[in-house]
Amino acid sequence: MFPRLFRRSRSHVERYRGRAVLVPSLLMLSTALALVVSCDERQGNVAATTRVEATVVEPGDRESLSIFCQAGESLVGGGYGFREPPLDLNHPPIIEASYPLGAAWRVTVLNPSDGEDGVVFGYAYCLRTPGLSLSKVIRESAWVEAAYNNGSISTVSCPANSIALSGGFQVKPDTDESWDGAGLYNAYLTESLPTTAGGNPTGWRVRQHFFGDFDHPPSTKAYVLCANQGLEEARVVTVRAERRSQSGFLYFDGRSPCEAGEFVFGGGFQFSGDPLIPHVVYQNTAVSHLSVWEITSIYGFETGSSGVVNVSAICTSIPRYIAVRIVQPTGLEKVQIDPSNPDSTPPLAFNAQASDTDGNPLSGASLQWTRNGVNFGTGESFTSTLPAPPPGTDFIDYLITVTATDSDGLSASDSVHIFVFR
Repeated sequence: MFPRLFRRSRSHVERYRGRAVLVPSLLMLSTALALVVSCDERQGNVAATTRVEATVVEPGDRESLSIFCQAGESLVGGGYGFREPPLDLNHPPIIEASYPLGAAWRVTVLNPSDGEDGVVFGYAYCLRTPGLSLSKVIRESAWVEAAYNNGSISTVSCPANSIALSGGFQVKPDTDESWDGAGLYNAYLTESLPTTAGGNPTGWRVRQHFFGDFDHPPSTKAYVLCANQGLEEARVVTVRAERRSQSGFLYFDGRSPCEAGEFVFGGGFQFSGDPLIPHVVYQNTAVSHLSVWEITSIYGFETGSSGVVNVSAICTSIPRYIAVRIVQPTGLEKVQIDPSNPDSTPPLAFNAQASDTDGNPLSGASLQWTRNGVNFGTGESFTSTLPAPPPGTDFIDYLITVTATDSDGLSASDSVHIFVFR
């Protein structure tokens, strides 16, 4: 069994208040209210958004957050954090889950019946790449039950020729009664981190080391979110941190940074040392404009302890691309010929928006327009007529295409259809 933990005073925690959250000014939430916040990070035409929801978890309650990306965004990762460290380390909140679920990131926390109110935050990292085709898949392992006084590992791999962007875990007891006296349940989770092959992130691994004294040991499941098209460059950066305390608990911070031009959407931790020493990871998320993966935990007990944690970040390079979009016409429009001129339509407005790989606007001769392969316009905005259908036909389908080209010769296109009727 774990040694019993002492109860720290509120003043001992005060200097750590607000460290783990994106919105440190939050003072109070109703249990029925979810706080929703977002912030954007941009590199050229690539925009990544952190979406945040929060809720209060009262003693004896289990709360789940599902943080969704919005229309036009793609879920690429997520994490969790608490507004402040747990005040009662004998009965800390139990992080049951942090993993991708469909279009959302799912976070579940159980607050023991004799614990204290806590505010939990769930984070979803969402990518907007209108000029980049991104195909993803989520995979999960089978449930693996822990063996007493032994480590059990859950692993899951991405499909061939794909990379892992992020991953997570789900932990559950065999029965709800197993939670009684299991306040250090999350201390059994010693690993949740990406696996690699040739330096590339290819899957996810979750490990637990079980020392509980109840009959029904917990089980774990590993999840991984993979990109099998559109994103081809990613690497895992691992930073080792070591701490030692003569007595009491350690606030164990670990940060793994990516380089300029890289995003981090997923990361995790690996504790080593004496598995009997309890730890509660109360922050496991991306910080510093999605450039650093950070974990914060409470580690140790009264007699003093030392510990080592490896913090891993998946550093992803998003391909730079030219963005181009036809604003007018909107597509699939039906236009009648001009009664006063049966050879053509009335003048129609054509408008497009385009930018280079650094996000700078493209205009003028950089934008060339064609109708069924024949050039008929230049620039981001102009008006033009379209020829009437050939004799003996009722309509003609025009494929309108704009091609944007930057100073390096890189190009991209967008197209719409216009139907012209007699």
